[in-house]
Amino acid sequence: MKRQIKRDKQLDARIEAVKEFFTSSPTPSEPVQLGPGEKIVDMKKFISSHLKTVGYYNGLPLCIPYLKRLEVLKLLIQSKPETQ
Repeated sequence: MKRQIKRDKQLDARIEAVKEFFTSSPTPSEPVQLGPGEKIVDMKKFISSHLKTVGYYNGLPLCIPYLKRLEVLKLLIQSKPETQ
């Protein structure tokens, strides 16, 4: 018997916000330093795997660190000045 996991509506909104951002924004091609010891070198793989993880584990504490990393990356991308 599979255990039912109750989805968190607040997390749903946060997950949807990052999904929408990463599907509608260009992905940086250069590596990004999230924090000490957290350097993203394959941006597409990072985003894809993290979105899958937060979607699958929504409602469990396991998804929180993945969601936070996506939110930090989103803020870093938004705060980076665009070069023309």
